[in-house]
Amino acid sequence: MSRLTSLKSLLLFVLLAAGLLLPTGAAWAQEPISGDKIIFGGSFTLESGQTLAGNLVIFGGSAQVQEGAIVAGDVGVIGGSAQVDGAVQGDVAVIGGSLTLGPTAVVSGSAANFGGALNRHPDAVVQGDTVTGFRFEGLGEGGEVIVPGLPPLEIGPDGADIQIQPPQPRTFGDWLLHYLLRGLSALAWALILAVFGVLLLIMAPQPTARVADAAVANPLLALLVGLIVQVVGVALVVILAITLCLAPFAAVLGLALLAAWFFGWLAMGWYLGRRLLVALHIANPSVILEAALGVVLLTLLWRMPQVVPLIGGLVFWLVGLIVGWLGLGAVTLTYFGTRAYEKQ
Repeated sequence: MSRLTSLKSLLLFVLLAAGLLLPTGAAWAQEPISGDKIIFGGSFTLESGQTLAGNLVIFGGSAQVQEGAIVAGDVGVIGGSAQVDGAVQGDVAVIGGSLTLGPTAVVSGSAANFGGALNRHPDAVVQGDTVTGFRFEGLGEGGEVIVPGLPPLEIGPDGADIQIQPPQPRTFGDWLLHYLLRGLSALAWALILAVFGVLLLIMAPQPTARVADAAVANPLLALLVGLIVQVVGVALVVILAITLCLAPFAAVLGLALLAAWFFGWLAMGWYLGRRLLVALHIANPSVILEAALGVVLLTLLWRMPQVVPLIGGLVFWLVGLIVGWLGLGAVTLTYFGTRAYEKQ
């Protein structure tokens, strides 16, 4: 099967943003379900014997497809996990979380995971591509097994004879697909974070403004505090995680750090959008336009350089770390936006 089928998994993330316009459903399925299922901040379980005649999209929650259950469309999860033990007739895509395919899982399309772990049981069936980040794994034509970082393996008819083949040179088409996927991923990240930025401004305009103002009032302090919080926070998460009795605290601390990072990023994006519209002399713009424009531009500035060979990775890390630390520090200085920062 062509690797181009994995593009559908990337495009699914663009559809996720559009899914915000659809009504949400209950978190637990008790009857046969028709139509798409969109859930925010909750869990969904498709129980054995049930069929979902549509797509399943979850923001900030978990999805479980039990053995004997069928999803007639795609499964997409952002900021959560997916456990598939049944059948999915479309693609399965998870961003910012884990994807687990059990021994009885059957995925008719592709399985994609971005920014998390993909755990696939040897007996799980994926008829399309398996994509982790931008690496492809799966069965190619003629029984070829492609494993990232390893030469292709030729499996004989009896499954016993395995011969290592020399790695094949990448064609221009391979490179083109590689960078096209990166561009689509950058666009998907920008659209998804823009949706969350708009929601944040609608629900918490004052805390968001306090965070942005703190970053602008003392950027060097915010940058330093953000760096310290990240280094110390990650170290504590690791220490707590290796101590079994304290593992739940590691999970809570990790989620708090992640939430603070995204909060700071969205606040900085909103500030960028506000300043840009002021520079363009647009009178009385709405906060929704400011947040959407600013977060999209900031995220594209962060993710899009990955499309550029060689220096793109350096720009990606510099923008991500500097803006990330700046926002994280401002969130810390304002106690998650609950207090206004007063420069000494």
